Amino acid sequence: MANVINGTSTGSGGLIQTGDDSGVLNIQTNEVTALSIDASQNVTLTNYLNGTYTGAFVSMQVFTSTGTYTKPTGLKRVKVTVIGGGGSGGGSSDSSTRAVGGGGGGGSIKIIAAASIGSTETVTVGAGGTSVTGNNNGNTGGTSSFGSHCSATGGSGGTKSSGSGLAGVAGGSGSGGTINVSGGQSGPQSAYVSSQGVPPAGDGALGYGFGGNANIGSAGVGYGGGGAMENHTLGGSGAGAPGIIIVEEYF
Repeated sequence: MANVINGTSTGSGGLIQTGDDSGVLNIQTNEVTALSIDASQNVTLTNYLNGTYTGAFVSMQVFTSTGTYTKPTGLKRVKVTVIGGGGSGGGSSDSSTRAVGGGGGGGSIKIIAAASIGSTETVTVGAGGTSVTGNNNGNTGGTSSFGSHCSATGGSGGTKSSGSGLAGVAGGSGSGGTINVSGGQSGPQSAYVSSQGVPPAGDGALGYGFGGNANIGSAGVGYGGGGAMENHTLGGSGAGAPGIIIVEEYF
């Protein structure tokens, strides 16, 4: 294959061809264009992962509460990130009861072609599990979803027990995405001893949230973080952090 730059041949064996001075760049293999960049810096990859991907990242919509996504004109594809709500911590209002923090919300990432997206899509953002008082189990975080394309469940609520040991609770899980991950599990409580500290709550998936501080019974941090357990005299467990949905748009 000849190497042609601005219409001038530079010999055989080359890979790069630009047809003219318009700013268009084509990279060829075996005289078939594999990549093109036009004058507006839009990129087209041909036969990459058995498909053709065009466009460039232009904008992003972030949902921190339930709503509706409206597909803009000219959209080529989206990358959607979904995080479920974190679970709240379990209640432990006396020294004979043990509890653990809530689990972190799950996560899912999916790349979706514009043709597969409706003119509108329902966006559901899972709430964090609500705080509890007294010797009670925590509440599970809500499920987040982008239409029927991908979703992520919330973290489990922290549990309580008057027994000799207590396992941590599971984080939520993602489904339907190109990548699906679980939220962090909360730490176990083998026995409550004040000098031992208290177990951590679970982190939200994909680094979007962190478990609340168990020593002060705080709520989950960021998006999808589990709430801390109630530490005897704090007046309640930490609530889970809500989920989030991020839609990155390519045109």
